[in-house]
Formats: sequence, structure tokens, C-alpha cells
Amino acid sequence: MCMMAIQDGTSVICATPHFNGQWPLVNHDLVNRLSRELNAALRFDRIPLKIVPGMEIRVSADLERDLDNNKLKCLGDSKTLLLEFHPAGPPVGFEKLAEVLITKGYHILLAHPEKNSEIQEHPEYLFHLLKKFEPWKISTQVTASSISGDWGRKEKRISRILLEHNLAHVIASDAHDDRSRTPILSAGVNAAENIVGSFRANQMVKQIPRALIENTSSFPDWPVPTNPRKWWRIF
Repeated sequence: MCMMAIQDGTSVICATPHFNGQWPLVNHDLVNRLSRELNAALRFDRIPLKIVPGMEIRVSADLERDLDNNKLKCLGDSKTLLLEFHPAGPPVGFEKLAEVLITKGYHILLAHPEKNSEIQEHPEYLFHLLKKFEPWKISTQVTASSISGDWGRKEKRISRILLEHNLAHVIASDAHDDRSRTPILSAGVNAAENIVGSFRANQMVKQIPRALIENTSSFPDWPVPTNPRKWWRIF
């Protein structure tokens, strides 16, 4: 997977194993240790790739407690939390949780909203969520294979809507293996270029992810979100 990523032009990968009830062995210390070991192996073999530790954290009622108990891992040494919703939809009251996390100094990056059933039906949810907070306090991460259409027609359509309405900020591989869910970004970036142009598409895999991981203020100008809600959705 590392060699595939390098050949595709990637130099930094954020390793984000799932943190939810299905993966009880995943924890803060384990993710850090395995990332150190992999980075050491890459240096030994002179493979020019850096692994940044993180987690893809399922939003749950225990999230704030787990964060206070140091069970959760932000992206690298940053204050960015990669959060995912249940596949069916955002939990009730997420805006309140987001407000608490942001007040504590965290940034929220939402993983693959285009795969979420509720957001597929009502992408305007993200518009209303983003409008509640200051720029870059909450951002969203779409999957490269969703943009290119390799994940499915529905995901491709929603990804396009999110891009067109400035509701997507980062393109990620969401890689799981070297066969069906690979660490290839280029096809998704090329597809995004056809929607938002090459300058912004490249920001989504370079400048914005770097700012989120390094916990800097070097974000580009905030792309003002617009409401994808159509008039016929009112009735």
C-alpha cells in the first residue's frame, strides 16, 4: 500500500483506523506505536513516505468521555478530530457536541459524508451545520473513489453536489487494502478538477490537509458554502 501511494504521488499518509465498538483493540497508544514502527521500517528501506497517526472516530454518546480519558487520537499532533457518523445519518444533537469540542479547541473533520444515507437525501444538512460555526472549525472529507464514481453512482452524484456547493474541503483515499480500497488519490483529484478546477482540487490534497494535520492557521480562504436544497425539497 505504501508503494502504491508513493507511485501515485503521495508523500504523507494519515493512518486512521476505526475507533468504534467493532474494533475494541484500537487505542491511542497502539496507534502511536504502530505508526512509529512503520515509519522506522520505511526509513530503513529508504521509502520516502511519512505516516501520521490518527483515528476515524465514530460519533457516540461516549465520545467526550473517551476524549477526556485520552483514549482518542487526533490527527498527528494536531487538535483535529476525524469523526464519522453512523452510516444511517448524523446523530441527534451533534451540533451541541460539535460546539463543546470546538470550545475545547478542537477542529472537526467529517469523514466521507457522501456515503451517509441521510446526507445523500439531504445534503443541505452540511450547509446548515457549517454555517453555525466559524470557518475551518468544521470541515468535510470526501473519498477519492466517490468523486471518480468507482464507489457508486449515488456517491458520485452527492460528491459532485458537495464540491459544487463548497461543502467538501479534503479529498482522502479511505484506503483499507491494496486491492479493492487502495491508497490512490489521483483519479479522484482528476475528477474533482473537472468540477472545481485544478487549483482548488490540489488545495484539497495539499494545503488544507497539511493545515489540519500540523495544527496551523495556514488555511486558504474559506470557500463560502451555498445551500444545495432545491425548491422542490420544501414540499
